[in-house]
Amino acid sequence: MSLSPVIETLDVSDFPSSASGSPPVVVFVAAFARQENEEAARWLIDMIVPRIRESIPGIKIRFAGSHPPTWLANSKAAGFEVTGYLKNMSDAYRDASCVIVPLRRGAGLKFKTIQAMSLGVPVVSTTIGAEGILELCGFEPFAVEDDAERFADAILDAVSISERQVRDLRRQAHSIRGAVNLKLKVEEQVSRMTALHSSRSHT
Repeated sequence: MSLSPVIETLDVSDFPSSASGSPPVVVFVAAFARQENEEAARWLIDMIVPRIRESIPGIKIRFAGSHPPTWLANSKAAGFEVTGYLKNMSDAYRDASCVIVPLRRGAGLKFKTIQAMSLGVPVVSTTIGAEGILELCGFEPFAVEDDAERFADAILDAVSISERQVRDLRRQAHSIRGAVNLKLKVEEQVSRMTALHSSRSHT
């Protein structure tokens, strides 16, 4: 049985570029039954969205993921898209201008953050959302901000990147995904060997 997930490869070949002329789309992917994800959604709506809409009134905010709470599902009237569960996660990212990870608590490596990175889509995250990733990459592949105003500014920067920067991000995506999957596979093998050694020592 696999002990470590491998980052899913999504098809981004037909993703539109940021230069398509459509309003920017900001995406937050999460399982909203988890309290930390619901709290992140509230922080985003209350503290960040008003700031970015001052600059880009037509910007689209998409909440993609299972079990959105009632208050979030009802926020569609306020101009938010709430998808609920998606069988194909490519649908969450397909026209994304930026993926955000506004988590303010939680622990461990965030696989949705890595998946967004691997797509070559600009990412803006809090420190919590970036936990373990900067060390893994060896460089800072996206903006990390914990202050609401600076987080909003980073989103505005991300949705305004040039076509050349989009191409650079997509070239970088392959190496990031490969590095992460290699680390996960090594960790899985170490876990299996440790479990095997432990079982033999007790026989």
